[in-house]
Amino acid sequence: MKTVALAIALTLGAVGYPAAADPGLNTVAIDYQDLNLTENAGRATLDERIKKAVRQVCSTGWTRSIRAGTVARKCIRETMKAVAPVRDEVIAQARAEAVSAGLAHKSS
Repeated sequence: MKTVALAIALTLGAVGYPAAADPGLNTVAIDYQDLNLTENAGRATLDERIKKAVRQVCSTGWTRSIRAGTVARKCIRETMKAVAPVRDEVIAQARAEAVSAGLAHKSS
């Protein structure tokens, strides 16, 4: 199964983030085996899955606290930036595999 693990614990590092309070929530695996990452639709679906996972990890739950909301938004923003290179590598790998498969198919 192809998954991308978002090592959010390494990304966050700060005690004020909700994910830091519960180590069990610090890493989220996102399955992308069913996606064709060489197509826009597949990449868009991956992006939505990443956003959902980041929101889940950074969520403070329902609260009226302005500070908690600010911390959660900062967590989401910083985690999305940190995850971007992993996302880009997964897509680059999918493209390389597609090119290799295309070349192998042509030589058959």
